[in-house]
Amino acid sequence: MNESRILVPTDFTDAGNLAFRTAAEYTSQFGGVVTPLYVYEENREVAELLGETFYEMKSETADIIHGKLRSAALHHIEESRLSESLIISNKPAQGIVEAAKDFDLVIMGTNARTGLDRIMHSSVVKKVISVSSRPVIIATEKSSIKPLERVLLLTDLSKNSTQAFMDLRYFMERSNFTVDLVYFVQVGPFTVGNNNTNVEKAKNELETLKRRFFKGLEYRVKTEALITSVSASEAITNLTFSREYNLLFLSTLGQSSLSNLMLGSTAATVVRTVDCAVYVVNPKEYR
Repeated sequence: MNESRILVPTDFTDAGNLAFRTAAEYTSQFGGVVTPLYVYEENREVAELLGETFYEMKSETADIIHGKLRSAALHHIEESRLSESLIISNKPAQGIVEAAKDFDLVIMGTNARTGLDRIMHSSVVKKVISVSSRPVIIATEKSSIKPLERVLLLTDLSKNSTQAFMDLRYFMERSNFTVDLVYFVQVGPFTVGNNNTNVEKAKNELETLKRRFFKGLEYRVKTEALITSVSASEAITNLTFSREYNLLFLSTLGQSSLSNLMLGSTAATVVRTVDCAVYVVNPKEYR
């Protein structure tokens, strides 16, 4: 089996370079080859990076940027796991998405939960996870996926959410960690049906999904139907703060029923608010 091709975009900020740390943790456990990427929108951005007032993209400029990419990557990643870097002229999110088509996985970084730096990175992250044809891991300052010990898998019981199940199965076959498969039962003034009945129904559906997607590995998957009255993003964030997870798996598209938490409408918020790393799959674009 060929090793995974991993794309790691950075803008050379601390937030952007977080992804190299996570890429190193990933490759040490699952293998893979990392390609650093820098996307610049205009020549003045390159000039600012190099401390100049204006700079045209010449070969010597590209060499300097390639050197900076390699240096940033080697700070975390073994040289044997590193391939030649890429430089693309495009809008940041569009450039990342286009480049990602030739890779198996994208790893990106964000900063603390507040501040302008986080907002700017989150804007790019939101656009990437919305349309990327490849899964994306979002790393944070506090996240660590090595050793990978406990994973949170979210579902709204829709078909779209199960794309994340198939990806997670791949990792489970290569590493010995446990999984919490969680569905949130929304309660409130517009709730339909009896809460206890809804919980029992959800538990049965979760068990069915566990048997279907994790046959032979069921003993490592715990299913839970949790009642909540808060928003989807708040419920998910609170859960990750109350338990120690290395990685959160979810799809960007859920179902549209108002009686359920819609993962698709909350994925972008979740990657801005949780401390653990997030693995995001877009079922609409996934191939």
